[in-house]
Amino acid sequence: MTIVGTEPALSPFASALPGPALRAGLITRTEADDWVAEQLRRVEQRRFFIAIPMFVA
Repeated sequence: MTIVGTEPALSPFASALPGPALRAGLITRTEADDWVAEQLRRVEQRRFFIAIPMFVA
């Protein structure tokens, strides 16, 4: 199943996505902040899209 949406209410999910990569040292704080800022700009411009795949075992 995949949750797909364009609603601004889903933007907090996007804001949380860089956290694990940041903690693992895979991206820098600047990269994480820039990516989140881009997603928030997309919300403001009504261009936001998110797809959240879910796997059930």
